[in-house]
Amino acid sequence: MDSVPAKVMEHEARIKGAEHRLKDLEGEMHDLRELTKAVAVTNSNVEALHEQFNELHQDVRDLKEIPATRWEKAVVAVITGVVGVVIGAIMALVIK
Repeated sequence: MDSVPAKVMEHEARIKGAEHRLKDLEGEMHDLRELTKAVAVTNSNVEALHEQFNELHQDVRDLKEIPATRWEKAVVAVITGVVGVVIGAIMALVIK
């Protein structure tokens, strides 16, 4: 059987080891909290970038549609002009 002083010393050694591990865990918890904060900030930044990307994507779509709209208007103007000339020629022939 171990003596009381030996058991006390063994328990003190265990307590010191436990205190050391507890301090290590406290440091790790602090690091984990800091990492969690950093991830939250990063997530916020990614969401903001996503919104900006969506706006930019819509702007690009709008810009791509502008030439198509202009082209359609030009085609309509040419067709209207040709039809007008044909109708004018027919009217000129009928009136003569």
